[in-house]
Amino acid sequence: MLRWVHWNGSICVLARLLLLAFFLANLPCATNAQCVPKPYSAKQEVFSSVVQNLKGPGVSVGPAGIELSLEERAERVLATLRDYEGSSSLLETKLEGTLHESATGCDVSLLSHSKRGKVEIRGTITVANFRGTISRQIGKETFSENVVLRRKLGEANDHKEVEDIDPFSKPLSSAK
Repeated sequence: MLRWVHWNGSICVLARLLLLAFFLANLPCATNAQCVPKPYSAKQEVFSSVVQNLKGPGVSVGPAGIELSLEERAERVLATLRDYEGSSSLLETKLEGTLHESATGCDVSLLSHSKRGKVEIRGTITVANFRGTISRQIGKETFSENVVLRRKLGEANDHKEVEDIDPFSKPLSSAK
């Protein structure tokens, strides 16, 4: 009987800890308080899977991978998707979209229409990475790939206060 009471007491403590963890996880400050930049401030983030200068037996290949550069102002996002294909040339796509805070991070939704077709990116920004799906429509076919891009640290991931600029009037790159 003493053994059962001890086991039951452990479950009670565990239940209380789980309840506390659930409560703390749902506080606004516990997710990502700086998810959406404040009005009149800009945030730039870069996420990448690019590998530089791949070398094999007798073969040298240039950069390969994907880089997603985000320029965020309030809930509006301007983005550049760069596809490095192992050569000096790259495919670059400009996208626009929105940013919303969620329980798992910052949800991003981006869209572009160009002469090559429609590109749509949906995913979540967390502390360390961007995890999402890139869908490309080429002709009548749609190709999707799941990606996990690591956050690039440094000057590319800055948060800057911008004065006297309407967040919906100018591209963020002119606010530097």
